Amino acid sequence: MSNKIKIFIIGTSHSLQCGTSSHSSDQIANFIDFVKELCQTNNIKCIIEEMSNRGLLCHNTKKTIPSIIANDLDIDYHPFDLDEKQLGMLKISPGEIVSYSRNISKQDLLNDTIALLTNKLQHSARERYWLTSILSVNSWPTLFICGSDHAQNMQDLINSIGIGPVLSWYNLCPEKRLCCCRNSPYEHEKACRH
Repeated sequence: MSNKIKIFIIGTSHSLQCGTSSHSSDQIANFIDFVKELCQTNNIKCIIEEMSNRGLLCHNTKKTIPSIIANDLDIDYHPFDLDEKQLGMLKISPGEIVSYSRNISKQDLLNDTIALLTNKLQHSARERYWLTSILSVNSWPTLFICGSDHAQNMQDLINSIGIGPVLSWYNLCPEKRLCCCRNSPYEHEKACRH
C-alpha cells in the first residue's frame, strides 16, 4: 500500500476529550498542548475522533478539545461513531447485547457476558467503521483520537491491512507528564515514574 499514509492514534478518556471538570485545568492544558504539538510537528492534515452527538450530550458539551484545536489550526475535522439506530440495524445495540447475554449466561455472570459481547461484537464493528471512515476521508497524515480501550485494537486493525505507519499513545495520562504507555491507568501509576 501507499507509504504516504500515516496515522497517529491517541487513546484517552472521553471526559478528557471533552474537557470536563473531572480533569484538572493542568490535565486539560497538557492534553491541549500535546495534541497541538503533535499536529504541528507532524503536519497533521485531519483529526478524526470517536465522538457522537450523544457523547457530547453525555459530557455536557458542544465541542471537544480536538475539534477546537482543529478549528484553531485550520485542520480538517470529522467526528465519527455509530449511533443507536445504526447499531440496531447491525443487531448490536446495547439493548440487544443485554438480551443476547441473558439468553446465554447465568445471572451471576450476566455483567461479564455483557462486557464480553460488547467488546467482541459492538466494539469491533465500531472500530471497523472508524477505520473505513478514516480511509474514506483520505487525508494524510491523520490523527485519530478514541477511547483508551480502543487504541490497541485500532493499531492492530490498521496494521492487519498493511497500511501505516501507525504511531500510538495509549491511556494518555496527563497528570504529570504525557507518556506513551500501554498500561491501564492503575498500572500506569504503578509502572510509570515520571
